[in-house]
Amino acid sequence: MVHILVQNTAVFIALEYESKFNAIELAKKQIKQFIDENLEGTNICINMWCLQEMMANAIEHGNRFDPSKKVYIEVEINKQQVAITIRDEGSGFDWRNKLHEEYCLLSSNERGRGVVMSNMFCSNLMYNEIGNQVTILHSFKDLD
Repeated sequence: MVHILVQNTAVFIALEYESKFNAIELAKKQIKQFIDENLEGTNICINMWCLQEMMANAIEHGNRFDPSKKVYIEVEINKQQVAITIRDEGSGFDWRNKLHEEYCLLSSNERGRGVVMSNMFCSNLMYNEIGNQVTILHSFKDLD
């Protein structure tokens, strides 16, 4: 399901996906196209890696690959930033400790790095209280 809303100062799209890893590539393609169309004529490029990691977390850890559960994504573009919000139907997690955790990038362990690295690659990473929704902010002033 796709909903597009255009306001005076912002454009907005709402999407929903199945809890399957193959949905990630479709989401990246659709969201990149939406962003590119609305930032046409600028030199702004948004990193899709954070979207990929946070959506994978929603599918695996939030919805636990349950095919009856969905992942919901909203993208808002305004004059200051691009905000990508990802919500799953899970019970959430304790993001407070994870968000500020140190992670050795030289470690051979590939697990547990998504939240820490996503926080490094965007302007801000914000969770709702229970931890089943994350917003990835890309501020244009940080992209110069």
